[in-house]
Amino acid sequence: MRKSNPENQTDVLLRRAKMGEEEAFSALLEQYSPLMETLARRFAQGFSEEDYRDLRQEAAIAFCRALEKFDESSDVSFGYFAKVCIENRLTSWIRRQRKELHQAVEPLPEETVDRAQDPTRYVLEKEDYLALCEKIRDLLSEQEYRVWTLFISGHTAGEIAGMLGCEKKSVENAIFRVRRKLRVFLLSH
Repeated sequence: MRKSNPENQTDVLLRRAKMGEEEAFSALLEQYSPLMETLARRFAQGFSEEDYRDLRQEAAIAFCRALEKFDESSDVSFGYFAKVCIENRLTSWIRRQRKELHQAVEPLPEETVDRAQDPTRYVLEKEDYLALCEKIRDLLSEQEYRVWTLFISGHTAGEIAGMLGCEKKSVENAIFRVRRKLRVFLLSH
């Protein structure tokens, strides 16, 4: 994405904002707010409203950093540069969330196999358990997986709704869908 005109209004605002002018920064923020909103909404699909707010905040942080790092002498427009920076930051946020969710399910209950008595069996069972967790993760949507991990951790639908910032009924529906998907999966394997 090449710049079309090096002296357009955005370039003037960029220079002024980089010099610390609040009014120019506010004008740029307002100009690029729809971009941040659109990207945050796109990345928030399957997440709660609270997560959407976090993504919106991450987009704003990425926008500010893009403003700081943008090189006006480059052949890339600021709009394109900001979009890439925001997408990269939101992608990183999503990856962190998935990693946290995955880690919430991983521990194998210690009482299943005694490591000292049969270490080989322990390793095989742990591998089977992790493979099953990965298949379940692939089978469920992001929201379903979040609900499921909290549900199997002993939380009620009401508690989960509070944690995820959604309605209790949507949590109950997610639990129903998860159970149905797991039943179909387990019966077919």
